[in-house]
Amino acid sequence: MLSPAQYWVARAVLALGLTLTLGSGAREAVRHNELAEAPSRPPRATPSSPRFDRVSVLHSHPQLAVPTFVFASAAASEPASAALRASQSAVAVSRGFLADFAPLYGLSRTDAANAEVAGVHDTGFGPIIVSYRQRVAGVEVFRERLNVVLSA
Repeated sequence: MLSPAQYWVARAVLALGLTLTLGSGAREAVRHNELAEAPSRPPRATPSSPRFDRVSVLHSHPQLAVPTFVFASAAASEPASAALRASQSAVAVSRGFLADFAPLYGLSRTDAANAEVAGVHDTGFGPIIVSYRQRVAGVEVFRERLNVVLSA
């Protein structure tokens, strides 16, 4: 029979042996970011249409070749501003704006019409932000968000 001190020493030696045995085959977790390692592509050409003359693509994602920041001129955003002032819903206004400029993202008007609203940020003053997301089989797609910022 082991004394209490011998029992705890034996347990510690056994635990240390298991740790060394099990830990010897452990490898560091593989960290892989396919998107970051993808080659850059030239930005998507802006479609030739008078409505696209009223927007500026300020930044594009280098690997996906889609705009990450688009700024609409006052002329381009006036219909949306008027609709907001006429009390149309922010979602309806943003969806219309998204449909108008969907070709910049390689989307169709149908894609814009079916985009899932993730949320609306409206504090009652300042800009209204309508966020869209993409889901596949009920699972949200990582890095697939689009925000439309509206001001009246």
